[in-house]
Amino acid sequence: MAFRRRNKSYPFFSQEFLIQNHADIVFTLVIFILIGLMFEATAKTAILFIQPQYNITTLSPEGEVTTYQYGWKDCATILFYLF
Repeated sequence: MAFRRRNKSYPFFSQEFLIQNHADIVFTLVIFILIGLMFEATAKTAILFIQPQYNITTLSPEGEVTTYQYGWKDCATILFYLF
């Protein structure tokens, strides 16, 4: 019985490596973001990838008014949900 020869191992940043391992790479990034939510020091950065809006507080005669708007900060969220 002959041993099977291992498949060729591609260089780390080659296109073939990315094609074969893209799911593992994306899964690892998602896990790092979710683990970042667990610690107070990194939660403020990690929340940019989860929360799809940010608030703006303005003063009015009735008091403080909080509105939620979309903007450039949502780029990280869009990329997180697309991949």
